[in-house]
Amino acid sequence: MKLTIRETNITAKNKIGELYLCSEEDIIISPNSVSLLTTGLSFDFPDGYKFDIELVEDLSDSDIILLAKTISHERQGKELGLIVSNCGRKTFRIDDGTLIATYSLIKKEKIEFMVKDDL
Repeated sequence: MKLTIRETNITAKNKIGELYLCSEEDIIISPNSVSLLTTGLSFDFPDGYKFDIELVEDLSDSDIILLAKTISHERQGKELGLIVSNCGRKTFRIDDGTLIATYSLIKKEKIEFMVKDDL
């Protein structure tokens, strides 16, 4: 399968499976606040697929939480931004160009349920 990627910012880093912070300046995330981490990339992928996103270890071991881990087909073509929350007591800094997450493209399967009296 081919995946189309568009760099929405000239400074965007484009490496398969990796997302980097692409911002005019470094991002400071205060305690108990929410921030948008921009990637400078947009994707075009087929209906029936979704992106599964995970923060890199440096962020996931901190008090930073990714609020939306799945990007659906309906968001394609728009710049991919990650909404994160700092649930800790310390201010957290992310420098421009830092690897922030990895992604996988996953096929969504249609599920049909059958109701039975016994399993």
